[in-house]
Amino acid sequence: MDRARFPHHDSVWQAPAPLWGGARERTLRPALLRFADDDFMERIAAILAQPDSAARTAALAALQARGETWRDGMPATPKPAPAASPLARRIAARIGKPLRLNVQAEAREVAAPVERPLKLFQPAHQRYYLVGASLVCGVPGLPDRALDSAKKEAVRFVVRRLLPTTANTAGVFAKPTHTTYDPQQWQEYAWVGARWVAAASDAAADGEEMLPLFPLAWREAGPAGERPRRMWAGLVPVGKREAYLGGAIDDAAAPPAPDSGAVEDDDARLTLLRKTVTGPWRQLIEQGWAHYNRHERISPVAVDQKFLDDEEGRSTLARRRLRESMQIGGWYVLTDFAGWLAAELPNVWQGVRARAAGTALPAMSAAERAFFDALDAAQVGGGLANSLAEAVGNAYQANPEGLAYDAGKSVSENARRLFAMPSSLCAALVAADAARSVLEAASGVFAWTGLAARRGWPGFLYPLADGVVPTDAPLPMPLVEQDAAFQISPLERRHFRALNRLVELAAAALPAAPDRAKLLNVTAPPRLDAENWFVIRCVYLKPECFKHGALLSAPTEAFQLASFFDPDAPARPIRIGLPVDTSAAGLRKFDKNTAFVMSDLLCGQVARAKGLGLIDLVRSVLPWPLHKDLDVGDMGPCSKNDPNQLGMICSLSIPIITLCALILLLVMVALLDMIFAWLPFFAICFPILKKKGGGS
Repeated sequence: MDRARFPHHDSVWQAPAPLWGGARERTLRPALLRFADDDFMERIAAILAQPDSAARTAALAALQARGETWRDGMPATPKPAPAASPLARRIAARIGKPLRLNVQAEAREVAAPVERPLKLFQPAHQRYYLVGASLVCGVPGLPDRALDSAKKEAVRFVVRRLLPTTANTAGVFAKPTHTTYDPQQWQEYAWVGARWVAAASDAAADGEEMLPLFPLAWREAGPAGERPRRMWAGLVPVGKREAYLGGAIDDAAAPPAPDSGAVEDDDARLTLLRKTVTGPWRQLIEQGWAHYNRHERISPVAVDQKFLDDEEGRSTLARRRLRESMQIGGWYVLTDFAGWLAAELPNVWQGVRARAAGTALPAMSAAERAFFDALDAAQVGGGLANSLAEAVGNAYQANPEGLAYDAGKSVSENARRLFAMPSSLCAALVAADAARSVLEAASGVFAWTGLAARRGWPGFLYPLADGVVPTDAPLPMPLVEQDAAFQISPLERRHFRALNRLVELAAAALPAAPDRAKLLNVTAPPRLDAENWFVIRCVYLKPECFKHGALLSAPTEAFQLASFFDPDAPARPIRIGLPVDTSAAGLRKFDKNTAFVMSDLLCGQVARAKGLGLIDLVRSVLPWPLHKDLDVGDMGPCSKNDPNQLGMICSLSIPIITLCALILLLVMVALLDMIFAWLPFFAICFPILKKKGGGS
């Protein structure tokens, strides 16, 4: 027993008993065992059940994890030696000599591999890892330590992360060696909840995740006959790599920062604001500017009047569809924004309602008032308001379904008979909140005109962004900052700056809420060369022993966790069979047994998309004069033509789908090769030859 290391305990963690007798460091620390098959439990049980101790030791030693890569060729999991007969085992026990079988193939020495960092691969790579150790008593012979279940004794293992200390940040990172690591260079962190907390190497941290160990038993021959032995093993959770590397890090050595009441950037309320409001709003701005830069900046060259008339007609239709589509997204952004304000900043929300109603503003703090001023300053510019009203009025005049067009009024006045058009963001937020139930139940396709297209949608229009007059879109920024924002180039960046500024003002106005769980971890990604190192320690728990706490083992060899697409990882062989007979006669034999159930609305959208061809898709992304917008009609539901239809069920043939997927894959890989130059590394094909006997 190592009394210098464990001076107060009568129990010691050691490597699995069959591996004793090597270097002292390897004897003390738990072993990491690698398996290349799904039946690893049956394999290790069979290896331990071997009667010959030499064969057992050799087989278990060959299982120890080492650095590997698929380029070296992966060694197979060793197979157990054949079992001896009961008579042979009794004779060996009587004469006091270990039983030896013809296990030369199993007990041969493994060639020393190229020194590589130990990297544990995923189960998807057909790799499984067990941590194994023996818990023994510190007396001669090192017998197994029995657990007292009446005293709630148990064994577990913990995964510890190694992070470089301040003494290990200059120059090249000193990676942990295979035998141990330098505590001056590396600090252990325990996984507590979803965070890494600095921990001592000889004690378990409070709340640290404890993973289970299970016993593996075998019988060991000796001078006094056979005696039972046991090792503890646990499955290493390699699949939790992303959770481990994405966990926040709490450094206990650093003093906690004083609570200033400021809201952190990853606060759940700000994350929700970004996800539901400013993020979608930004996407609408990018969509509008993309249309403007592609179509509105360039005027068609005058070839003849008919060409100009046709081009203007297509542009008018494209603008209308774009604005209708962007308005749908804008409604939902406004509704989510109103709900967020009511839940998180009720004083600001009361101010928004008061401004829309023209009443006195409620009392607000300075930070809340600054946020409110940003909302109050967001106004739709006159150019955009007039352009939108004129476009809606012209469409209404051409199709006055459901409401007679008033020829005595202007086009813009007729448009406002159809829709209210608030100019301020405050009024739009109140209108969107009132239409919340309407938007939640909306299921059709919205259009400016047509009674059926307007039914089930709000009765107001408020563009958060636009593709025709994008510069007049509302700018949610205090007036005192808008002059500086208008100096930003390119022009669309001023709106992005306004949205970023809106989040900053919201963070200042929000009250502190440290107990709110975070929705998104925005910590910096780890440096995989220095922050992807782990060790495992086995733990002996004795909760009713007040004198001694948990007994931790020495650390395992330091290892890294491989990602799913690690370039060194082995690949599980996958074979996808394609149809042999791809003629029409052969393909018709396959059953169309894969069904898709489509709703009434999706049925209509799919029916419109089926009319598009490759040329239509290509021309939709080409610049003028080759550009042509996609003509998908109104994308109404299928029940528009058949009132009795509720939807559609389509049954497809999987073999034909597989063929199409393969062909499209080859086309796209070849097309994108000009960017990635990946064709030499994409695939390799071998011919299937006939057998020499003439068989197929």
